[in-house]
Amino acid sequence: MTIREKLIKIRNDSGLSQQEFADKLNVARQTVTRWEAGRSTPSSAQILNICNVFGLDANEFLEGGIKPAEANAKELRLQKIKKLLPFIAIAAAAVAAIAGLIITIVYCAKDAAYDTTATVWILAVPQNTPMIVLSVFLGAFILVLAALFIYLLKRGKK
Repeated sequence: MTIREKLIKIRNDSGLSQQEFADKLNVARQTVTRWEAGRSTPSSAQILNICNVFGLDANEFLEGGIKPAEANAKELRLQKIKKLLPFIAIAAAAVAAIAGLIITIVYCAKDAAYDTTATVWILAVPQNTPMIVLSVFLGAFILVLAALFIYLLKRGKK
């Protein structure tokens, strides 16, 4: 798309006449007519003014498309969110694993007895093998999540 076509598209998308377009840009109507006819092109200062007035990104305007600057900001926000997604997923999994480990420990400690002569708690490890396996699995899972988190942090710094 040529600059001439881009200018016509911007003006038509804005619903402006050539005179209204010229007034917004502080140029003569004949200047806009020459731009749109392809007999002349706007200077770099005029292109910057066009981009500022209509909320366009100057690089996008000159390179190809004519995206509003807000669209570029949205793309940047989406990229940042995509970068944070692994960290959020790891944090959620870690919270779930830690909560499960705490629940497992509480379950093991529910039958604890306090020995008054030794002033200590005596924990009775339940004979429930799945609970013991679960606590070991959750502990290992938490370690794996921590290692993955550290790896992602180091990779992000590069």
